[in-house]
Amino acid sequence: MKKLFLFLLLAAAVFAQSPAGQQPDRNPRQPRGRRMRNIKLPQAEYDAVKAEMSDLQKAWNAGDIAALSAHMVDDVEVIDPVGNAIQGKKALDAHHTAMLKKHFAGSRATLTVRQLRFLRPRVCLCDVDVTITHYKSLPPGISVRSGQPLRMVTRYLLTKDSRDWTITAAQSTVAH
Repeated sequence: MKKLFLFLLLAAAVFAQSPAGQQPDRNPRQPRGRRMRNIKLPQAEYDAVKAEMSDLQKAWNAGDIAALSAHMVDDVEVIDPVGNAIQGKKALDAHHTAMLKKHFAGSRATLTVRQLRFLRPRVCLCDVDVTITHYKSLPPGISVRSGQPLRMVTRYLLTKDSRDWTITAAQSTVAH
């Protein structure tokens, strides 16, 4: 009887396993293995975040630091493509001013939203493909083939106040 019980227990364990290469469903309270949340919101919210990215592109192409800054919260945190951490709107304004004067004066940026993921009704991750052309030079630590556009992937964390989406944090990585 004991052998039969052990055999059945072993057989149940073998047959209960998920198919090869798949993770079994976990308790939703367990942090390991959970998928990132993506809640559905009205189309107007998706459109508003995309409009935010379009406005950023226009501000960059106009060299308008004030317009770029208008899309950031005061305590914004940004990691540039070289890995420098920039904290606060004033520091980011100074960084953008220096970059636009020295390296990127007259440059053209194209921002293409790759993916939007709403983690909460007022929290959004926005992955953007950024292409910059017509730059004078590149900052130290960034290299591309001569004459080629600078391509980056930027992840923005946006939050919504009572009516507007603003950038809370961002990180850019050069795409090779």
